[in-house]
Amino acid sequence: MKVINPFLEFFLTNRSWKQTLFKNTLWLSLADGVGKVLRVVTVVLMVRFLGPTEYGRFAFAFSFVTMFSMMYDFGLLWVATREFSADQKTQQFLPELLMIKILLGIVTLIAIAVGSVWVTEELIIRIMVIVLGLYLLTLELGSLAYAIFRARQKMEYETVTKVTQGVLLFVGIGMVLWLNPSPLSVSYAHLGAGALFLAMIFGAFRHRGWQLAFRLRWDFLRQWFRLALPLGLAGILVALYMNIDSVMLGYLQRFAEVGWYNAAVKTIQGFVLIPITYSALASFPMFTAMSVNGDPAFRKSWDAWTGWMIIVGGYLTMTVIATADQVVILVYGEAFEPTISALKILSLVSMMMYLYMPYYHAMIIFKKYSQFFWCHFVGAFVNVLMNVILIPRYGLYGAAWTSVVTHLVILSVLFSFAARHTQLKPVNEAFLTAILGSATSGILAYIVMVVMKDNLWLSIPLGTIVFAGCIFGLKKIKEKVWIRG
Repeated sequence: MKVINPFLEFFLTNRSWKQTLFKNTLWLSLADGVGKVLRVVTVVLMVRFLGPTEYGRFAFAFSFVTMFSMMYDFGLLWVATREFSADQKTQQFLPELLMIKILLGIVTLIAIAVGSVWVTEELIIRIMVIVLGLYLLTLELGSLAYAIFRARQKMEYETVTKVTQGVLLFVGIGMVLWLNPSPLSVSYAHLGAGALFLAMIFGAFRHRGWQLAFRLRWDFLRQWFRLALPLGLAGILVALYMNIDSVMLGYLQRFAEVGWYNAAVKTIQGFVLIPITYSALASFPMFTAMSVNGDPAFRKSWDAWTGWMIIVGGYLTMTVIATADQVVILVYGEAFEPTISALKILSLVSMMMYLYMPYYHAMIIFKKYSQFFWCHFVGAFVNVLMNVILIPRYGLYGAAWTSVVTHLVILSVLFSFAARHTQLKPVNEAFLTAILGSATSGILAYIVMVVMKDNLWLSIPLGTIVFAGCIFGLKKIKEKVWIRG
């Protein structure tokens, strides 16, 4: 045990910023590695069993509901995580947060029900919309646990929770696809898994001594909503521009295109964005604490982290572009060939997200909530306008290019706001070095993967080795030049 205990302690305690970031990222990556694999396999099963059109109907209903998803939370989870990280005494307000989320959930479900009447005439899709709306409510109520886990930087608890959620969803959907494959039955499977997940969360909290009393204090309500309002409004805008394209395609009865487009979106979300998503979540409490405490190492740590995210993003983007033709056919089948071009276009979106996601979180860390809102207001305006113009004419490809332009606008605005309103400087030596290294290594890796494209299982490993070797070589060259200078 003397050998094992220090090993376990490294992964269960917080020591330094590097060790804490590594520990938190590892646990969240493990959660994502299991949870995402289960969800991706589930999506592949739905695609295979339902086909482009029926999967498109489900994706249309789910995208419509997701447009309302931020109304369930209204930014309270991010505010709670930040406030709990800065002062753990504020965790006593968890019951009030639960009551607020329940009230928000009721209002949101009413809005979803009313909206479903306007967006579709198909009764089955309207039922699916209500069922999926209830499913998202169960997830939002359970997500309060994440605020506690992240504030205490105990991501191992979040790992167990998310893996459990992923297993429940996978088993539920797998069963209905085997017994009765239809979009409606898949929707009911989501709700069943979500309800069971919520019951387990509440049971675990009661076991740990937490009393989740249903109480509400109006002074608390005013204070927290004042903090959360810009984040909540921004979140609504994000949900709008992330889902309006699928909703518009479905409204135009182009359900097959919804299926093709969402297959590309799920591929990006399920694989490409994993590192930045969970690295950002893992580092958020740590960087919040460092900024509050005035840690002099904050800027250096931030630049190192953002640099590595740029490098990872460059590698994944080039890999998707080089291998999309083979991957789509292998995973989804010949019926999803139109997904290939959409996936290549959306890979550009993922690269921009790797560039701007740290500064997305910086707006919250430094409490620049109004700037956070205006950034997404501009992005949503551009997105809706371009979708209205391009989707009727170009379908899913118009939606894909609209996403590229939208995220380019968001990147530009976030960089401007971060430079003007925080102590961070997005465009600096570390940023330019990471961009140069990522682009050079990515191009070489792309060439290798394209040359070897007939053998997917060989091209990706070889491309990875070339990319990593180039990054390592450039790093050594930079160190030698710096020492000589």
